[in-house]
Amino acid sequence: MQRLTTMLLDAIHGRRSKLVVFDITSLAVTDTAVVGVLEEMIRAVRLLGAEAMVSGISPSLAQNLTMQGVRLSGIHTTGTLSQAMRDVWAGRQDRQQ
Repeated sequence: MQRLTTMLLDAIHGRRSKLVVFDITSLAVTDTAVVGVLEEMIRAVRLLGAEAMVSGISPSLAQNLTMQGVRLSGIHTTGTLSQAMRDVWAGRQDRQQ
């Protein structure tokens, strides 16, 4: 996971990305280690000045994350990747006007 985080942060820096979407649709079980890595990656993304968005949160996953004490306050979340993409597009349109 360390290598993945390093690659992500290098890509954000190199491309001057302003947004990263983490799609966790396939995350069936909330493994505490995986959730911890996700939280760390989101913090690192934000330290680089980019926004993080998390998509693919099912009702059961939301309940499990809440029970584990995961706080995604200040993070844009959506139930599906397609909703996240619509929100990204809508945000781009708002900034261009």
